[in-house]
Amino acid sequence: MDAGLNLFDCTLDGQMEEAFVPVLAEYRRAGGGDPGEMDLARVKAQLGGDEVDVYIINGSGVIEYTTYPPMPVLISSPFLTSTTG
Repeated sequence: MDAGLNLFDCTLDGQMEEAFVPVLAEYRRAGGGDPGEMDLARVKAQLGGDEVDVYIINGSGVIEYTTYPPMPVLISSPFLTSTTG
């Protein structure tokens, strides 16, 4: 089972790397210091519109910004756990 999940995960690596290019470009355009200044709707449109959503997650694992409409009610709740400490 782990091998199957790993294979599936590896098939998404290229897509994620390609998708990160416009996200990083928008971060730089916004000044590189405040993700709140990013135009996530524009990034979402560049990545395929309704096929994807963009999430900006801080170092504590909290989603701070997203294009996913239902998410704002969950933004203040951390849902990720650190694997480094």
